[in-house]
Amino acid sequence: MTAYDGRVLRSGIGLALPIRVRPEFRYLGAVDFVLKSVARVERHHFVDALPAPRRLVIVQFEAFLPGVDDHYRYALRDPTTLGGESWGTSTGTLRVSEERDAQPEAEMARTARFLAEHGTMVDDAHAVARFARIVGEERRREILIFYHEVGGSRDGILERAENAFEIVPG
Repeated sequence: MTAYDGRVLRSGIGLALPIRVRPEFRYLGAVDFVLKSVARVERHHFVDALPAPRRLVIVQFEAFLPGVDDHYRYALRDPTTLGGESWGTSTGTLRVSEERDAQPEAEMARTARFLAEHGTMVDDAHAVARFARIVGEERRREILIFYHEVGGSRDGILERAENAFEIVPG
């Protein structure tokens, strides 16, 4: 499916991201699934500690399936530049239990299962920074980076996220 060599994360859907995650984060691997019968998703997981991480970096590659006549059309809100590219940013909070209950086959539920399968359990409440970039002229693929702090605060989370990883231009 993928390869991460400590510098470039490569997906099975033809996307790559030159990313360096701080040394205290360990790459655990990825889950690959079809989301809502419209897009293929790969979520790659980095954790800062085992078995109970306090911070996670999750890179999500996503692409519409062949035959799905759609494209990504969201605005890149509050843009920032990472690795020479413009990324939209947002912050929020979530509860893993609510995400699992509301959408048991969606991204966060699958991440929680993946982490549990790897002997890693995370507490329920998370503060999250989100970075999003639409890739290609056809706008059918995107890369998302999520930075989670278990029990954290939204205040200053974008800056803390940018200290957890670096996108290095190719």
